[in-house]
Amino acid sequence: MSAGFPSRNIAPKRAIKISMKLPHYEDIFNTPFQNLVMVAVTAAVYLIFLPIDLIVGKFFWCYNRITEKIPKNVEWCIILGCGYIETGMINLRLDTALKLHEENPDVKFFISGTDEGENYSETRYMKNYLRERGLDTDLMHCDGRGFSTIATFLNAKNFGIRRAAIVTSDFHLIRCVIFARMLGIDAYGYPTKLIFRRYRWRYWLRDKFSFYWNLPKIFKLISSDA
Repeated sequence: MSAGFPSRNIAPKRAIKISMKLPHYEDIFNTPFQNLVMVAVTAAVYLIFLPIDLIVGKFFWCYNRITEKIPKNVEWCIILGCGYIETGMINLRLDTALKLHEENPDVKFFISGTDEGENYSETRYMKNYLRERGLDTDLMHCDGRGFSTIATFLNAKNFGIRRAAIVTSDFHLIRCVIFARMLGIDAYGYPTKLIFRRYRWRYWLRDKFSFYWNLPKIFKLISSDA
């Protein structure tokens, strides 16, 4: 049991999703050669997208923005959920947020995730996890409508956040920093290492496509605010 949640009774469908998803990839990519092939595919995709990255100014938006030395004048830390609770990925993000708090004791936390009622609440789990490890609840604000990366930053902006450190997994940070800055938040990325290192290529590949899939939505939001 952790953070006040019984491990067997929360979100059984999501727990099943975890247990089925990872072994599936283990069964398919279970040899060094197969993993090497997928690493090569990921590298090829990144090379193909490199000219587009340069055109949209991707490196400009995140240059010198992903760092473990967050400026002292950053008042907020945005912690993004990952769609699951009581997993290594979300716990690592929360532990990283606690590390940031040790370095910047005055920083406040905007905890964003999906709340689906009593049986499943990312933000409640995250808040309890941080509280049980000594973080004052007065420093936390929960956003239960963080249904997506873009939704989280829109909610944070509407809440009044204009400068923030973003805590999420390393593969996710480039997209987060760029989208947050494009939406008007002066953002810095504070990385959390990926726990499933064997699947690193999969997460980086997925996030590359997610960036360009969601980029038109960002442009549409910017134009509507203009």
